[in-house]
Amino acid sequence: MNYAIRSGITLASTYAISQCTRLATTVSDKRLGAELSALQGLLDRKLQIISPAIDLIEFKSGRGNVFLESAVSLARSLRQDVVALGKRLEGIALPQERLSDERPGVNALEGHEEVLRSILHDLRDLLSRIDHDIPYYNWL
Repeated sequence: MNYAIRSGITLASTYAISQCTRLATTVSDKRLGAELSALQGLLDRKLQIISPAIDLIEFKSGRGNVFLESAVSLARSLRQDVVALGKRLEGIALPQERLSDERPGVNALEGHEEVLRSILHDLRDLLSRIDHDIPYYNWL
């Protein structure tokens, strides 16, 4: 059970990053695609840095350290946000990939800049949340 808890944030982050990659390959607007790729890379690096701390908090809490309960809830909330973003990205990337397979050269996201901008906004919000939460993890 401890392994499942410890690998939770790693699996969630891998899932979100892979969905972001899928979406980035379907974006025809070079500028938005480059921004999406840049934010994806930044998210990946930050999650790689913070994942060991979250794993350690969840592991120690699972061993009975009751003083870490607030940190565990913060870590679980972050994991849920990462998974939610991954699901949202998958929901956009999957239909786009299917359309590309059925009709090469057709881009379903063309003209839907607001969807991409919303995704970029969500990525920035998640990155900001990670920046905000990092000091709390460092205290532990």
